[in-house]
Amino acid sequence: MGGRTGADGWRSLERHSHRVLACTLSANALVFFDQTAVTVALPAIGREFGALLDELQWTITGYLLAMAVFMAVAGRLADHWGRRRVFLGGLAVFGLGSALCAAAPTLGLLLAARFVQSIGAAIVQPLALSTTSRAVGDDRRGWAIGVLSTGGTTLLVLGPLLAGALLTVGWRWLFLVNLPVVVFALVLGWRYITPSRESVAQPVGWPGIGLLLVGLAALVVGVVGVADLGTPAIAPIAGGLAVLGLFGWSQRRSRHPVIDFRLFGDRMLAGSVAALFAIQFAVFGATVSLALYLQHGLGLDALRAGVVIAVAGLGTPLLSIHTGRLADRRGPRALVLPGLVLAAVGLAALGWAAGLGGVAALIPGLLVLALARPMVFTPASIGPLRTLGAAHRAFAASVVTEARQLGAVLGVALTTTASIAAHGQILVDGDRGLVDGFRAAVFVAAAVCTAAAVLVWRRMPAYTRPGQSGTVRLDDREEPTVASWDDLVSYVRVRYEIMRAHGEELWFNLPTTGDRTQLVVVRKVTGDDGHPWAQIASPVARATDIDLARLLELAGDSVVGGVASTDGVVLFRHSIALEELDLDGFERPFRIVVEIADRLEETLTGADVH
Repeated sequence: MGGRTGADGWRSLERHSHRVLACTLSANALVFFDQTAVTVALPAIGREFGALLDELQWTITGYLLAMAVFMAVAGRLADHWGRRRVFLGGLAVFGLGSALCAAAPTLGLLLAARFVQSIGAAIVQPLALSTTSRAVGDDRRGWAIGVLSTGGTTLLVLGPLLAGALLTVGWRWLFLVNLPVVVFALVLGWRYITPSRESVAQPVGWPGIGLLLVGLAALVVGVVGVADLGTPAIAPIAGGLAVLGLFGWSQRRSRHPVIDFRLFGDRMLAGSVAALFAIQFAVFGATVSLALYLQHGLGLDALRAGVVIAVAGLGTPLLSIHTGRLADRRGPRALVLPGLVLAAVGLAALGWAAGLGGVAALIPGLLVLALARPMVFTPASIGPLRTLGAAHRAFAASVVTEARQLGAVLGVALTTTASIAAHGQILVDGDRGLVDGFRAAVFVAAAVCTAAAVLVWRRMPAYTRPGQSGTVRLDDREEPTVASWDDLVSYVRVRYEIMRAHGEELWFNLPTTGDRTQLVVVRKVTGDDGHPWAQIASPVARATDIDLARLLELAGDSVVGGVASTDGVVLFRHSIALEELDLDGFERPFRIVVEIADRLEETLTGADVH
């Protein structure tokens, strides 16, 4: 069957879906545009307000910081108050922040307005995805999400170029241009997005959000202040790390964590997160430093600087589909590892070439970086979606987004610190010495990509085959262990939908083949050795309704478990010692018990009662 083309996909939608997609596409594009467009405007903003480099970087860092924090709760707010209401509210906040940015008379008020703008962006971006997904049929969902992603990525890449054109009029137009698009999206959204909300909503988790915001902000303040303040900057760094540690501790104890750290023992998830963090660290850190170097150091105007910066992003919209297909066939690691190596090489080449010539000397490094970005972004984003399984794609998507946002925040902060240490705070036009600051920034970014490449090489599985149960690993070394029954409960709560929980007993009803489902119960029991065990049991049929001899014959070849009878019901059952249990050591028997019990029931009864 041929793939759906853009024109065919658009024509196949109903008029109502056209309007919803137009709303979400325009809103999502604005969010991506404002992430990168402002980098080209930094010199103009600095000249108007007389800002030093550590002050100027907050126009980028503050925006990314709020997005990293508040994006984690956008879905939960929508569950409580309704998706349309929260999405349109976020869009209105984004528009308000844009208007305040355009009118800001001082740098301080501009930074405050950017923070407001970014709260709206943090709500709009994830809800644009979920709203689009709900507005189209199953057969068009992949196409519609592809259109949404392509639109956002294109604006992310072209943002510096479009910003350069707008800067011929003035930097405030970067924010004014948002307003008519916001009004357009609000009108369409109010008329055509169908209100919806979850019947059972998870708590938002405001204490955790507060800890994350305070911890990250203190850490960034300290990191940026190291070069200028020296030893006193250690205090906010230590304080930020302490608060983030408290955040991690609280999330491990929470029934509804904002970020579930228990899952990061999975090697595919950990490797993907490290890769996404590193590449976004490099992209944003290098882009900010490059924008300043091109305009202040090499004397380019904003438009030409935007063209040069856009070169480094060209590979993402052009190659992402191809790298995604390759990752499906060969596994994410096959592209992520060489992609990180290429990114490190490209960044090192930029640092080496800077100062040896003009813009032409930078082009080879930028082209290598352009190739590296889609080799990392798309395959590493597939990793969490695959390892967590279909039941929790929303959580996987949030992990992907958080990794990228945190990488961007710390990338801008740390590369700015390196640049200040090498060059100083003051930015003036025609400053050829700015090359030292640029080199320091890109070498730091190259080092982070190198470290991530080593981690991916050591930890990410060579190939992970997608399956209904989530991860099926071919390399089983060093699996994360389950310390207790509570750890196991936390693990299955994230991966599967629990039908009923009663004491130390969890009930599930899982899809198997076709339209069939199968009941399975996991309970904590005490073994003959006195240690805790996890017992997995799935019913087959009532003993009086089946041929028991045939049952024993069919079940006799199973690699795990065995047949038992309780209260006249025949079960297929398997028990696992909780002590030093790894997650894969639970996952495989769990799925095998379900599949065998369902197959036995179908063979022996022809029904699907259980």
